[in-house]
Amino acid sequence: MEKVWSLFSSATKQNSYSSSYSIESVSEQSLDPLFTLKKGKRNSDNLQVSVFEYKLSKDKSEENLRLAKLFLRRLKTLRHPNLLKFYDGEETDTLIAVCTEPVEPLHIFLESEAENLTSKQQEYQILWGLHQLLKAVHFLNSSSLAHCNVGLHSVYVDDAGDWKLGGLQYSRPLEELDDLNCLPNSHYLPPEIRKKKSFSSENPLWSVDVYSIGILIWEVFNNANHKGDLRSPQRDVKKIPASLRSVYLSLVHDDPQRRPNCAEVLSSLKSKGGAFDSDFFAVCLFLEEFHLKSEDEKMSFCAKLNTVLPQISLRSRHNKILPLLINAVLYGGARTYNMLKSLFKIASTLDEVEFQRRVAPYLSRLYSSPERETRVALLSNLELYRKHLSKDLLNLELFPKLAMGLKDNLAAMRLLTLKACLLLAALFTDKVHEELITKYLLPLQTDPHPGIRVNTVICMGKMAPFLSAQNRKKFLLTSLSRPLKDPFYHTRVAALRALYATSEYFDEEIVATKILPLVVVGCIDPEVEVRAQTFRLLSLYLSRLEKHSEAMPPSSREKSGSLKSSSEGSVASWTERAVSHAFSSIVRLAQGVQTEPPCQECSIRPTEEQSISTREVVEGWKDIELSDWEWDPEDNEGFAPVKSERRQSTKGHSRSPF
Repeated sequence: MEKVWSLFSSATKQNSYSSSYSIESVSEQSLDPLFTLKKGKRNSDNLQVSVFEYKLSKDKSEENLRLAKLFLRRLKTLRHPNLLKFYDGEETDTLIAVCTEPVEPLHIFLESEAENLTSKQQEYQILWGLHQLLKAVHFLNSSSLAHCNVGLHSVYVDDAGDWKLGGLQYSRPLEELDDLNCLPNSHYLPPEIRKKKSFSSENPLWSVDVYSIGILIWEVFNNANHKGDLRSPQRDVKKIPASLRSVYLSLVHDDPQRRPNCAEVLSSLKSKGGAFDSDFFAVCLFLEEFHLKSEDEKMSFCAKLNTVLPQISLRSRHNKILPLLINAVLYGGARTYNMLKSLFKIASTLDEVEFQRRVAPYLSRLYSSPERETRVALLSNLELYRKHLSKDLLNLELFPKLAMGLKDNLAAMRLLTLKACLLLAALFTDKVHEELITKYLLPLQTDPHPGIRVNTVICMGKMAPFLSAQNRKKFLLTSLSRPLKDPFYHTRVAALRALYATSEYFDEEIVATKILPLVVVGCIDPEVEVRAQTFRLLSLYLSRLEKHSEAMPPSSREKSGSLKSSSEGSVASWTERAVSHAFSSIVRLAQGVQTEPPCQECSIRPTEEQSISTREVVEGWKDIELSDWEWDPEDNEGFAPVKSERRQSTKGHSRSPF
C-alpha cells in the first residue's frame, strides 16, 4: 500500500492539483485547527469542490503532519453516505491537500439558515442532521473504530442540507484507545477521558463518541459558541425538544456503561412518540431509499410529499428532492402524474437561472413523451412554471409537441391543450400564432364535441390582445363569424360575446359592411340568450356608427350649397326621426329581452346536441374561462373527466361534460 501511495504521490508532484483545480484564496471560517478549508472547482468539468489544506511550511509539528496524513488515508478508504465524500488528494513536501464534495462548516450553516427558516423548520433540520450523524458514527463503531473527534468543528453540511462527518484524523481502533494523549483537550470528550487521558477496556467503544454527540446536541439547540463552558450541560435542557431530552440525558450520562450505542439511540428516536416519529422524517427516510421503492410506493410518497414540503427547507427541496424527482420521471416508469406535480411545485420556487439549469433542459423530453398521463401533468401544472419558459424554448421546441394535443383523439386532451395555449399566448411569436390559428383553432371550430367548439371561440377571443395587427386583420373576424352559424347555441353566444369584447379591433367600415349583416340575424334566433347578446352587440356597434357618422364630412350636395325643397326637408326630418326611434326601440328591446324569461311559445325543442348544458362555460365574457376538467389519474386511462357538482340539468336536458 505504501508503495502504491508513493507512486501516486510522485505522479501528483509532476501534475500538481493546483493545475487541475481552481482554488479560491479566501478560506472559510472552519473550526478545524489542523486544516484550512477553501472552495474550488475542477477545471476539467467545473465540478464544485471543497479543499482541505495543510501546509507544512506553516506548521513544523511532526504530530500534526502525521494527523494530516491519517486524515487523507481515512477519507480515501472509508466510504459512507454520511461521511465526507472524497474526490482527490495530494501529498507533497510542502502541502497536503484533500478535495471533497462541496460543503460548509456546520456552525456557518446554522447561522445562515436561522435567518431563512422558521423555528419548526430549524428543529426538523437539526433532527435530520442528528439522524445522519448517528448513522455515520454507528458505521465507524461497527467497523471497530472510535471517531474521538465528534463536535461542531468536525461536522459539515452539503448543498442538499445533509450533515457529513469529517475530522477523521483522530479515529482509531479499540486497541489504540489506551493512549489518548494526542486527543485535543476538548469539552466534547467524556469526563473519564478528560481526567485520565486513557480509555478503560471495560467501557464500551461507543461511549466516547455518543457523549460527544450529546454535547453537540446541546450546542446546536442553544446556539452555543464552541468555546462555551459545557462542563454540566445536562442541567439546562429547556431548549432541547421534549421528545429528545431523555435520549440526550442518557448520552451525557457520567457512567459510560449506561450510555446507549448509536443503533439503540436511532431505534428509540424512531419509536412512536420519538423525535423522529413524524411525516417529515417519513418523507426524508423514503428519499434515502427512493430508487429501491416500487412505482406504487413512489406514487403514494409523492401524494404525501406535497403536504410535507412546507416543513422542508428550500435548500433540501432544490438540491435533494428535485433531482430525485427528475430522475424518477425520466427513468422511473409511466405513472408520473403526482411526481410531476411535486416536481413543478418545487421548481416554481427556483430563480430564473436555477430553473434554466436544473429543469428547462428536460422539458422538451417530457413534452415528447407518448404517455398521456405525462402530458396531462405538464399541462395541468403549467401555471407553476410558465413564468420560467423562455420564448426560444417555447416557440422552437415545445410548441410543435404541445400542439399535437389539439389533434388528440381524446376530447379531454384537446380541451386541456386549448387552455394551455391560451395561458402561453403572450409568449408565442407571430409565426406561431398564425400556425396555431390556421392549423389548429379553425379546424377545432368544427369539432364533433360541442364543448370544444365553445371553448375554441372563447380562446380565440381572449387571445386577440396578443395577436399582431396583421394577424388580427387576417384571422379574428373569420374565426368569430363562422361560429355564429353553429347549431349549438352556446357557441353562438360565445361568438357574440367575443365580438363584443374585441370590438376595438374592428373599424366602422368592417362593422357596417361585414359584422352587422352577420349579426342581425340573431335578432330572431329561437334562443333567448342569443337574442339578448345580439341586441347588446347591436347597441354597441350602432352607437359607434352613429358617432362615426356625426364625425364624417358633409356630403358633396351640401358642399355645393344647392337648395333643398320643403318636401325634401320633411322627408329628411321624417327619416331622421324614424332612425332615432328604431335605434331607441332596439336598445329598449335589448334591455327587456335580457331581463324577461324565455318565451315558451317562441322556444323550440332542443336537438340532441343542443341538449348539453354548458351554462358555466358562457356565463359572462369578462369572467368567462375555459371549462374546467377534473382529472382522475387512478382511472384506467387516467383522463376521464369528473362531473362537477356545480352542473345543473333542466327538464329535457342531459348533463354536459363541459
